[in-house]
Amino acid sequence: MKRVLSVIFAFVIGVGAGIAVDHFYLGSLGEQFNVVTLQEQVKEVAELATEEETYTVMETYEGDAKQLFGVDIPFTSKEMQLTFNGTIKAGINADKIKIDANDTLGTIDVKLPHSEILSHEIDEDSIQIIAIKNGLFNRVTPENTNEIRKTGKEKKEKEILGTDFLDRADDQAVLEIKTLISAAYPEAKVNVSVE
Repeated sequence: MKRVLSVIFAFVIGVGAGIAVDHFYLGSLGEQFNVVTLQEQVKEVAELATEEETYTVMETYEGDAKQLFGVDIPFTSKEMQLTFNGTIKAGINADKIKIDANDTLGTIDVKLPHSEILSHEIDEDSIQIIAIKNGLFNRVTPENTNEIRKTGKEKKEKEILGTDFLDRADDQAVLEIKTLISAAYPEAKVNVSVE
């Protein structure tokens, strides 16, 4: 497991720099604070990945034997076993972030959507066939290989979603967004929460 300790580079540079410029020109929070501008800067990044996990799985495919009159034909079953590495990234859809400011109280309230799986990729170079057994007139096919990869990927994603993976992504998103906005508007009280 690998925790992404900072917001993706484009987000930090694009949004962070934009906020800093606003702060320089707008001065104190007051009535000049521009929620729309800040909202648009945040939404420039469609997705914000805050947590990722890499894994290795070993999966077995067992193909049914050929049949004749409803009876299995001997030596026609097939089997394959392979391993591969994958990476799952989770985070928030920045387009769904809601920002509001209270000029009187000097607060900036940020509502984040719950984290979700943003990507799940298999490292194609990591795929290794450990064992393969072709049956008589029943060979392992590329379709079987795709099936075993899909099955292994789905099982691993379900397993990871059964942990606190998305909760950790939520916590990291809250920390990153709060740190970023607080640095740009140190005079404001920044509240960040997940809806």
